[in-house]
Amino acid sequence: MATFRKRSSSWQARIQRKGFPDITKSFPSKSEAIHWAKQVESEIHLGIYQLGPNPNDTTLGELLIRYLENITPYKKGFQAETFRINSWLRSPLSLRYISTL
Repeated sequence: MATFRKRSSSWQARIQRKGFPDITKSFPSKSEAIHWAKQVESEIHLGIYQLGPNPNDTTLGELLIRYLENITPYKKGFQAETFRINSWLRSPLSLRYISTL
C-alpha cells in the first residue's frame, strides 16, 4: 500500500510491502506520485519488480569476485576459500549470467 505526503515543494510516495525494503521516490506533483506508485505496486504483485542491478547483466564470476574482495578476507579460513573461489573463476560456469543458472 502506498502512502503520499507533501515534502516542502514536492510529493513523496512511499511503498511498504512485506518482504521488500521500503521504496520511496519524490515527485513534483501528487498525480505523478500516484501513477508511479500504482505502476510499482503492480510490478511487485506480478513479480517483475527488480531490486538493485538487473540479474541479466551479472555473471557468476562477477559475484564471486565481489565476494572474494569483500567477505573472504575477514574469514578464519580465507586461504582455502580463496583457492576454491579461484578454481570456480577458472570454470566456464563463471561466465554464465545469474538469470540463466
